[in-house]
Amino acid sequence: MNCHDFAIHVLAECTSISTHTGETGIFVALPATFVDGEPLPMYVIDRGPKIQITDGGDTLFHLHNIGFRILGDKRRWSSLKEAIEPFGPKMNDSGEIEFWTDPAELHEGVARYTAALLSAANWEIEHFGQPLDGTALIEEAKEYLSVLRPTATIRENIVLVGVSGKSYKFPFSMDGVLLDAMSSSGASSNSMVRRLVDIRAVPSQQATDIEIVVEDRKNTERSEQDIRLIELLAKPLRISKLREAWQNSATVH
Repeated sequence: MNCHDFAIHVLAECTSISTHTGETGIFVALPATFVDGEPLPMYVIDRGPKIQITDGGDTLFHLHNIGFRILGDKRRWSSLKEAIEPFGPKMNDSGEIEFWTDPAELHEGVARYTAALLSAANWEIEHFGQPLDGTALIEEAKEYLSVLRPTATIRENIVLVGVSGKSYKFPFSMDGVLLDAMSSSGASSNSMVRRLVDIRAVPSQQATDIEIVVEDRKNTERSEQDIRLIELLAKPLRISKLREAWQNSATVH
């Protein structure tokens, strides 16, 4: 076994490519896969004087095809971007994950990019089967609560660490009360219960004020089951009730 043989056996694919504007590069299928076995994609393109490392939008397209339905709504990209961007690569407005580097620093660039794609693959595992409409729901709830609690001090992106050592980000807080949202589905409620149990297992966080906005307009029976679970660990807020109170407040004023 030598380095050349190792590269041949480890890389799923390495192919020379050229872009529609004439630049040359390679396509590399990394030796790691998404949940369905599809290799993680990486295009390395010489765009002199810089080198672009990109997935050509393949990651987003893959996630959409396996059921995330993520292509048409950029609000659904937010948690994926949070998983990717700490490593350096960014998701651009077209949905491509890309990183630009100098040729002399290509080794580090490839390492950073590989780490970002592995994080995307881990994100896929964690969110597979879960709806991604929590971002839209939390923005709707924030709009209502900002009117209903006009003097509250709002902070964004508060992180708590569970007893497992895993970090959990809450989109915002109002006067110290942490808020998050969940849709009405078994996957979403189970995920929320797991994170709340992990957080509450830390003695100093057993009394932390947490409110969870629940989507109760689409499946009333399911949402009531979810609420009974959530209220053991946090205060549930029905989005239908928040909207009703918001509408009443607008009428009064």
